[in-house]
Amino acid sequence: MRNVTSCASSYGGSNRKTVTPHLDGQSKAYLRIQLKAFTNGSRINDIHNQMRNVARQMTPEKIDETVKYYAQR
Repeated sequence: MRNVTSCASSYGGSNRKTVTPHLDGQSKAYLRIQLKAFTNGSRINDIHNQMRNVARQMTPEKIDETVKYYAQR
């Protein structure tokens, strides 16, 4: 609805891309810090601003949902 790409398209399941880090089981704190860093532009190691563009479109609620989902996997 908000035109935000699914994390699974790059990071999830059996079709996980080899150049992307594995998110499953990462700590909630780590995931939240990284998403916020992409959102505010303090993390800039994403090719063509991919993660920054996605993270900026995520609401705080969506960030919380995403963090909880990947931390519990």
